[in-house]
Amino acid sequence: MKSRKLRFSSLLAIGSMVAYLTLTSSSGGQMGVSTTGCGGSSCHGGSANSATAIALTGIPAGGYTPGTAYNVTLSVTNMSLGKAGFDLSVSGGTLSNAPSGTMLMGTELHHTTPANAISGVTSWSFTWTAPASGTVNFNISANAVNGN
Repeated sequence: MKSRKLRFSSLLAIGSMVAYLTLTSSSGGQMGVSTTGCGGSSCHGGSANSATAIALTGIPAGGYTPGTAYNVTLSVTNMSLGKAGFDLSVSGGTLSNAPSGTMLMGTELHHTTPANAISGVTSWSFTWTAPASGTVNFNISANAVNGN
């Protein structure tokens, strides 16, 4: 009788963990996590992996020219994980030309499906048009995942 209770308790615990991970993970991406991150109570596990790097290219290091449209690329690099996702928000200017597998809502862009890495790099390209003036902040949360 004890072994049945132990087996039932074990199955219940495992089932609860699977249900929790399924209900709290979001392969379709989430809005509003560009400043809080993708881990913990947001959309994925809280483990930080120092092997994952995020890069945003296409914006001049010396500053932007007001009203200019820049072709911007967001890259997530991790040599051991085959997929990635992100949430990006910008404090000024406008975003446009959202790539497939993403959703653009105002000044925020996020993945709607995890993208496959090629040689350890997952990239998304879009257009950012600079504002007339002011300081602009790009906030990005991104993660590399195994797709399970």
